[in-house]
Amino acid sequence: IQQAFVEIGALQCGYCTPAQILAAKELLDRNLDPDEAEVRDALSGVLCRCTGYVKPVQAVLRAAAVLRGESVKPIKEFEPEGGAIPVPPEWIPGSEGEPPAIGEPSGSPAVDIASRTRVLPRIQVTPKEETCNSKGVTAISAGIR
Repeated sequence: IQQAFVEIGALQCGYCTPAQILAAKELLDRNLDPDEAEVRDALSGVLCRCTGYVKPVQAVLRAAAVLRGESVKPIKEFEPEGGAIPVPPEWIPGSEGEPPAIGEPSGSPAVDIASRTRVLPRIQVTPKEETCNSKGVTAISAGIR
């Protein structure tokens, strides 16, 4: 069952996956030849906001076929006709010669987005400062921003 979930791509965030697999196991222990409605009913008690339930249902039906001893198509045969969905070359960094310097617009969404990525949080230690408040009291501090 786990292998079918992996092969079909029924994994998203992983939060609900264990419960879906347990629900599928319980269903397949009772019925090795469920139809789509029975699979949907078995998974209906597991809230999943990522998958829309299409892939988990496909995974359970695939697992049922394997457990019945049927041969299943290799996953590569599930690709769209003509292979992978084509990506415009300008979306691939470096596909048009030298990539632009970091921070320079390239005209490529992928490069422009990546060049604006920052790692947060950023810790900055400032040097010690002497400050006076309104009463003339001097304080020395080192700040962390």
